[in-house]
Amino acid sequence: MDLTGIKRSSRPTKLRTKQIMVVDEDAATRAVVRETLEPLGYGIIGASICADGIKALAEVVIDLVIADIFMSSTISTASGVTWGIQEVRKHQASTKVVALSASWGVDSGRNLADSARRMGADLVLTKPLSAPEVEEAVLSLLGGPIEMAELAS
Repeated sequence: MDLTGIKRSSRPTKLRTKQIMVVDEDAATRAVVRETLEPLGYGIIGASICADGIKALAEVVIDLVIADIFMSSTISTASGVTWGIQEVRKHQASTKVVALSASWGVDSGRNLADSARRMGADLVLTKPLSAPEVEEAVLSLLGGPIEMAELAS
């Protein structure tokens, strides 16, 4: 094998598994995400309440948050959409966000799915989720489950 012309980085690197956090009080939704993505090689963190999700954001590098933004532990209005996405951005600005809801109704004349997009959701999905839908969404936002990360000097 001829390796001439291939440049090597002078900085040490390592492989890092991309981490996805799913925040939903519905165990079935968390299970669909976990059962779909773990076999593909993604790391999955599950949280059934928002407070646990926020705690994880403060402790672990999360590449993607998939969250029901209308759980009983959030506010079911456009302000609840704003709050959830702002919390993710406050802790990890580059983290991608998929906003979930079983019903994207209208709040004060505004479509809540549009509100989620305006507030920074990268993608909006309607529950119940299917495995192909989850896989397609994650691959479109993150690509594969592994990335090269430079080690700190």
